[in-house]
Amino acid sequence: MGSNRAQLEKKVAELTNKTKLNKQVVQSLVEHYQQKCKDKGLDRDTVRDDLMNQFDMLDDFLLDRIFRTFDISANTQHLKLDDYVMGMATFLTGNLEDKMRFCFNVYDLNGDGYITREEMFQFLKNSMVTKSHDADQDDADEGIKELTELALKKLDQDDHDGRVSFKDFQAAVFGDKLLLESLGQCLPDEKARCRYLKMLGDPDMNHQPTTITAKNR
Repeated sequence: MGSNRAQLEKKVAELTNKTKLNKQVVQSLVEHYQQKCKDKGLDRDTVRDDLMNQFDMLDDFLLDRIFRTFDISANTQHLKLDDYVMGMATFLTGNLEDKMRFCFNVYDLNGDGYITREEMFQFLKNSMVTKSHDADQDDADEGIKELTELALKKLDQDDHDGRVSFKDFQAAVFGDKLLLESLGQCLPDEKARCRYLKMLGDPDMNHQPTTITAKNR
């Protein structure tokens, strides 16, 4: 028992140092992970349900992408403890650079380092709730194609090569922070973020953004 407690305290200290989260918050995240963890780690459905319940994030397509972006080390169907805590650190106290990298990775569907026109179309089509009949689907797709071209023009800021690199994405977001989640919600809103931190026992709700030291995929 003593050995397990010592290992837990060591892991909490390690993750606190990596994320710059408050120690109590890390402790709470680790305990939550342990409570929900199955044999191989934290599964996709558990993470999805948590994000839905705690952050009011309801889009299954985006929740799947968020899970995959959390899963830095293994690219499996389960999250390891470190990946879970590091992902939640980005959610809760990441600075703008952390959030840009995170959102970019969510939007980069095939992980090749670029957000293509086709990938943008998929996100925008997913976000468009249409009540049109099937006969109107072609018209709806044309409208989404127009939105895709507008979004591409906004995001392809650096080299204008018809696809969005991370450098392009950075330049666009630095110019207009509203473009950070222009293809769909990847991060919690401020009210949900503060509510969750309070639930985790954070003594200070006036967080300054901190830098996540782990390398994102």
